[in-house]
Amino acid sequence: MDRPSVTDRDREHFRRIAEAKKAEEAERLREAALRHPVEKMIEGLRMGYAAPTNEATERLLDERALGQAELARRGRELGLRVDDE
Repeated sequence: MDRPSVTDRDREHFRRIAEAKKAEEAERLREAALRHPVEKMIEGLRMGYAAPTNEATERLLDERALGQAELARRGRELGLRVDDE
């Protein structure tokens, strides 16, 4: 079976798509870096209320939050985190 040929135009098209995705990701990360951690936490909490939950889900979310807090604590202890305070 013959494989379809890829033209220079096709390559250019996909190169531009890849560049656009890379630029979009860089912009998203830049915007995220400008936001205060508390802002991000509040947004996460708001997003969490958008989904239905039950006791098991709430327990898992609590465990995850405690785990994230522990990771942050360890990072600060090791000097890996810099907080904007």
